[in-house]
Amino acid sequence: MKCSQTSTKMCAVIRGNHMIFSERIRDPRSLMIDRVRSMIHFITFIQSWIDKRYQAVPPALMNEIGFEDCYWVSFEGSFGWWKRFEKWYEPVELHLPCRDPIEHLMSQMNYRNKKMNCTSFQIEEVHKHFVSLDSRFSSKNIPKNMTLKCIHFDDQFGPYIESLGLTPKRYQQPLHVHHTNKDRNRENECIWRHDRLREKLRLYMIQNIDYYKFCDECNSWFPTRNDTR
Repeated sequence: MKCSQTSTKMCAVIRGNHMIFSERIRDPRSLMIDRVRSMIHFITFIQSWIDKRYQAVPPALMNEIGFEDCYWVSFEGSFGWWKRFEKWYEPVELHLPCRDPIEHLMSQMNYRNKKMNCTSFQIEEVHKHFVSLDSRFSSKNIPKNMTLKCIHFDDQFGPYIESLGLTPKRYQQPLHVHHTNKDRNRENECIWRHDRLREKLRLYMIQNIDYYKFCDECNSWFPTRNDTR
């Protein structure tokens, strides 16, 4: 559409409606706004890079862009972050990845560059090996507007993604994965050779740690399948 000088007001109304209610709409004014935002984003990115957080989108940038157009949101941090969706425009379904307690513990110890000594390991001290686990989930603080469903950790890159029904991008680029953990070597993890310790530890974690207890008792899984393990 081309607008003449005599129809500027009408074009402004049409342009405003398109920008508010339609996707992928641009005009010089919106591009100017995007240019200003891009400068803010660039500064934020540089600050983030200096803070060695370049592998993730800075939270300030996420908040500035907003989540109104998002179908699926992923965030790894304090569970209180999800409170922003408590009074959202529509119901929100929160998906909680559930991992096997022992596998998860070994992964966290690997992240911390710690090695378990199975002859002297104190089960009651397992908490000190967690990586922010207590702050990342709380069954008592699930936002009121949210329905929580569990997902199988092993399914998250296959059946889970497929079941979301996300719209593929028109133009796709290869995925380059940035690994933050070194590869685990199960041969060096003594827990797999100590059946009694492993089962006692698993039971303790399920009974005493909110996240593992919730996953163990969860009866709402996405996507649904016959078994829950």
